[in-house]
Amino acid sequence: MASNGTNGSNGHHRAPERPPLDVTATLRGKRILLIGTTGFVGKVALSMLLDRYPDVGQVYCLVRPGAGNTADERFYKKVATSEAFKPLRDKYGDGLQAFLESKITAIPGDIGRPPRTWRTARR
Repeated sequence: MASNGTNGSNGHHRAPERPPLDVTATLRGKRILLIGTTGFVGKVALSMLLDRYPDVGQVYCLVRPGAGNTADERFYKKVATSEAFKPLRDKYGDGLQAFLESKITAIPGDIGRPPRTWRTARR
């Protein structure tokens, strides 16, 4: 490398070498908010996340309560029992429920509705 920071006589700058991205280390202990969890893509994404990166800290799943169910009940009835979670059921067996309870927090909400603010709540 030339003393002027270029790569030889052609004048092109060379980006500094970066270490490879370590996704496992990056996600270890992190908190993640996931929306769309009850949809097909959300179920697959969550299952893959938990299967490949079990050391992730906490995953907060926005779940619309419905049909008399809380967000938590709907998560465990609709998401945790889905076919997308088969790899996790195979991996954890009877321990899956405890694993999910240690990683998942179902947050009641609906991404399609505007959030309530202090101002709108007082009306």
